[in-house]
Amino acid sequence: MPARRGAYWTDGPGVGISVAALAKPFSPKDVSGLQLWLDAEAITGLSDGAEIATWPDSSGNARHLTKNGTGPSWKANAANGKPAVRFTGGLDRSLFNNTGLPAGDYAGPMTLIIVVQYLGGGLGAFFTNARGGLGDNVFGNSFAANWSFMNINSGVTTSDTTLRIWTFETTQNGFGWSKSNGRFTPFSGTANNVPSGVKVEMGRYAGSHMPDGYVFAVMWWNRALTPWERYNVHRYLATKYGLTLMPHVPTDVTGLKLWLKAEDLALADGAAVAQWNDASGLGNHVSQAVAVQQPTYWSKAIAGLPAVRCDGIQQALSRSAMFNGAAGISVFTNLAPAFSSASYATNRGLIALDRAAGAGTIVSIGDLRADGFLKLTAHQTLTDEYRAVVSGGSPAITWAADEVQSWGFRLTNAVQTGGNIGMYKNGLRITSVRSPEPWNEAKAAFENPSGPFHVGRGSPALGQAFYLGDLESVVAVDHEVTDLERLIIEDYLRRRILV
Repeated sequence: MPARRGAYWTDGPGVGISVAALAKPFSPKDVSGLQLWLDAEAITGLSDGAEIATWPDSSGNARHLTKNGTGPSWKANAANGKPAVRFTGGLDRSLFNNTGLPAGDYAGPMTLIIVVQYLGGGLGAFFTNARGGLGDNVFGNSFAANWSFMNINSGVTTSDTTLRIWTFETTQNGFGWSKSNGRFTPFSGTANNVPSGVKVEMGRYAGSHMPDGYVFAVMWWNRALTPWERYNVHRYLATKYGLTLMPHVPTDVTGLKLWLKAEDLALADGAAVAQWNDASGLGNHVSQAVAVQQPTYWSKAIAGLPAVRCDGIQQALSRSAMFNGAAGISVFTNLAPAFSSASYATNRGLIALDRAAGAGTIVSIGDLRADGFLKLTAHQTLTDEYRAVVSGGSPAITWAADEVQSWGFRLTNAVQTGGNIGMYKNGLRITSVRSPEPWNEAKAAFENPSGPFHVGRGSPALGQAFYLGDLESVVAVDHEVTDLERLIIEDYLRRRILV
């Protein structure tokens, strides 16, 4: 099989860094799209407690913040030996850039990362990108009103005085999330696109709501960051400020049924994989008793990580029933296929969930009709094989030989209504639908998915063939995951393979 993405150095399981990236220390400016970077260490020439006239922008964009009347003070050793900007609750000690961020920069997704310690002095807005109530974007705590975008009443209270790295991101469809020291947290309020060409202000909102606490750093990007980029920024800040990151793992999602990661196998290159142990703690291992049908193990197959390699002819792993399926199912995988849509020789199954004998629906994932398109299908009967198919895309999503990919699939049950069904490649929702029928709740629903689970092939009941390529991880959940649960799993998987 072709070699995977270059050489990688790792600082722990699933954390890969390209060799080229080791040539110089990481800087937030290495992540493209950085529009504003405020670092309290960049404020120089002041004594402890002195008033701040200007907080320079370290992004290179010269969007410096200047005092608005009386400025906040500079604290030489606010926490862990690091300086910070001290805002005193109830006193108007703000900084602002009246020209704001340039028009058009924030018409789509955006990311704010801020290192802050609240000191419990009442209402407050640490960071604001505002235009007088229309599309205002506020980071703060315990607000009386439920302002748009970054209202984190559910995440920070007046009693929470912990130094934290907070991360906020919104997408163009309005979905938003926040992170505290690397973990997703509840998000209240509405996620809006950032208004452009408006004032950036620190230390108050709309002339009031002065915060009480320390701000150590602020970073703002005009796009969503990838999990790997986010992790690099988080690690940079955690190291700098002496904090402990708590990145998510699949066991943080309730209903996890299966968690396979090839690094747990610890075999010699080319060794047969008779059993791939489940890391969920439930003992849902997948196995293959027939020697010639066992996949093989390779230690540096995908982004420097181990993988299980299937031959596309007869190698696969299976286990007995493990799903209840009453609330749907969700499956995620990191993979690198060894064929492309233009070079397929037979239909390529990937993962399948067979029904119990005589009842229910078969769920299959793969290029099941040998036409080069990756699909998620629900087969109500053996003869009505393609009654519900999601695939394609714009442009069509096809197999790409040797491309390292992270895929997610989720499917609702007949008893569920309003389910959000679909496929995701590297976090991107694939919304197009291929014939013969549109994907909808009635057609896509399935019942009693209580049969065997297969990894590396399509459904044996339907005579579907085998996967050709590498598998680094497989995660399966016994319900249709929420958007937040999907982000948790995707964040973990994509961080592993640097996509």
